[in-house]
Amino acid sequence: MEMHISGDTTVVAGDSIGLMATLFTGATYSWTGPNGFIANTYNPVISESSSLSEGYYYASADINGLCKSNVDSFYVTVICDRPEDVLANYITTIQTNDTIHLFAHSITDSVEYIWTGPAGFTSTQPNPIITNAIPGNEGVYTVYAHKDHCYSKPDSVVVSFNQCNPSSNTFANTLDSNYFLYSYGSANLYPNTRSITGTGLNGTSQLRATFYGNNPPTGNYIINPAHCPASGSGALAPGEVCVEFSNASGTYQAVSGTVKLKALNTFDFCDAPFRLQFTTTTLFNGSGKVQF
Repeated sequence: MEMHISGDTTVVAGDSIGLMATLFTGATYSWTGPNGFIANTYNPVISESSSLSEGYYYASADINGLCKSNVDSFYVTVICDRPEDVLANYITTIQTNDTIHLFAHSITDSVEYIWTGPAGFTSTQPNPIITNAIPGNEGVYTVYAHKDHCYSKPDSVVVSFNQCNPSSNTFANTLDSNYFLYSYGSANLYPNTRSITGTGLNGTSQLRATFYGNNPPTGNYIINPAHCPASGSGALAPGEVCVEFSNASGTYQAVSGTVKLKALNTFDFCDAPFRLQFTTTTLFNGSGKVQF
């Protein structure tokens, strides 16, 4: 079974694109192409093309799983006057229940916009707003400018909750200088909690993070120093975490702020001031990121 594709090699944006594969009796066809194109007939038609329709189209055929063709390709050029590139942006670091403000701009006159994003987000507004944001709204937002079936190159922004800028204040599981070695602790300091500990190279300074839940879900946690074990003021509540560093005497000191659990073994400090010491030497002073 030798597959060959033919069709419209060049079209003007807005016109239809006709494609045709070799006809095999009883065959099932599989087409793929630009902009998510799929089809299962031997002669599919794209009724209204756009610049996003330009590119390679691929087709193959299969007869009852017993005989399969090769995969052939075919390039379609779409002629149009594309808008100038669009620029995307958004405002501020996002917290839960905040409003996400997205912005798009193209210097081409009279363009329209199409935004897509997490959780099925779509919008045709140039500057859409998402109110009462939740962690499910976190991710990549992409926008196109378009006019007369012609699309600009896309631009995108990454919206993150409790964004951290750890710069040099980064811990990792390596034996390099000023770094820490981490392991999951098996003991629960409270019922329904999970503790993670880290030990410095000389074995004296430690980090201890206690999350509510034996398998804590990813998301944002408020550090509540009052609910750390040394405080004696009660166990953690859902959505809380206790983060402590030991001082030069080996006594744990709680910090305040917010952490974002990105995965079961990674969390970021966000607005969490801390001061970590080996005896009289200050290793870090500020905010940072911890990787386990």
